[in-house]
Parts: sequence; structure tokens; C-alpha cells
Amino acid sequence: MRRSNKPRPDGSTAPTDRRGPRRRPRLRPSASMAVALMALFVALGGTSYAAIKITGKNVKNSSLTGADIKNGSLGGTDVRNRSLTSGDLSSGTISSLRGQSGPRGQSGPAGQSGPAGPTGPTGATGTFGTVTTRSVSYTGGNPVTASCLAGEVAVGGGAEAFVSNSYVRASTPTPTFGTPTGWAGQTLNTSNAAVPGVVYAICARR
Repeated sequence: MRRSNKPRPDGSTAPTDRRGPRRRPRLRPSASMAVALMALFVALGGTSYAAIKITGKNVKNSSLTGADIKNGSLGGTDVRNRSLTSGDLSSGTISSLRGQSGPRGQSGPAGQSGPAGPTGPTGATGTFGTVTTRSVSYTGGNPVTASCLAGEVAVGGGAEAFVSNSYVRASTPTPTFGTPTGWAGQTLNTSNAAVPGVVYAICARR
């Protein structure tokens, strides 16, 4: 290749190529430089992109926990109406939401009688033994007493008149206080005159 000297503006000469002036070589970035630049652009612009574009569709279900939500950041407008149940509330919250007791409702109809229960066990032997009726006739005067025998107590008694238009004026255990051992009685007519009758005591052995 032949070169010629071409005058320069300052009067000197410089070798030239007959094919024209020489061109400077272009600088091309290497592959590692391209990767580094791309990572830099993503790092600078990725944060603002995520803050604008991330929605509920970009979050995996059940991936967020209570630690990921700032305290006091959620309000009533962030919860769908009627989406919470009693299982989502604490016992203290449920108690505070309880209203006053309402008026008492009307009584319902009586239920049907239930089946008879099984026969119960035999009870213990009572404290009294044989029961006997002791009696005495009344013919007049003060009340008379039908007395129990020794070892017996009066557990009841009464009096009866044998004449019509009459009544029992007295019928009481004796003694009146303490353990009764007999029964006193008196029968009179409507004129308060004594009429025949009978007084009896129901006596039981101790």
C-alpha cells in the first residue's frame, strides 16, 4: 500500500492512504459490562416499580402473617362487611358487645309426663313397732283420756259422738307438750250438754 505526504494546515506533511483518511475503531462493551449495567438499572428502578404495581394478585395466599402488618394500619374500611365471625374475636371483645337482657318471654306449654321411674330400694325399718288403737267411752263431765300402754306412744287419735245434733268439743294429745302417751276427748250437744261418745288413741310401740 502506497502512502503520500499531504500538506497539513501548519505547512507540515502527514502520510495519507490513497483509500482515504483512517477511521478510529469503535469501542464495544463486553458481555460482563452489559450484565452489570442491566443489574444497575433494575436496582435503581425496581423499587418504585414494585411500590406501584404490586396488588393482592401478586401475593401468594396464606403467605402474609400478623408480623407483616403494621399495628393500627387496618381500619373498618379494610374489612369486608359480615366477613368476620365470633371465632375471629377474643372473648373480651365478645363480652363487650353483649347487649342488655331482653324481657322474659311467655311460658311455654307444659310438657308430657315422663315414664315412671324404677322402684326404689326398700327403706330402713322405722323407729316404731306394732300400732294399736286404745279407746275409752265418754259419758259426761270433763274430757276423758284414752291412754297407751307402757312402752307405747300416741301417734294419733280422735273422738266421736253417738248422738245426733252433737259435736266434738275437745280432741287433743296428752300431755300437750313432750311425748304424747294418750288422747283426750269430749262430746257435747248443741246445748253444750254432755252426750255419750268414744275417745280413741293410736298407740305405737317404741
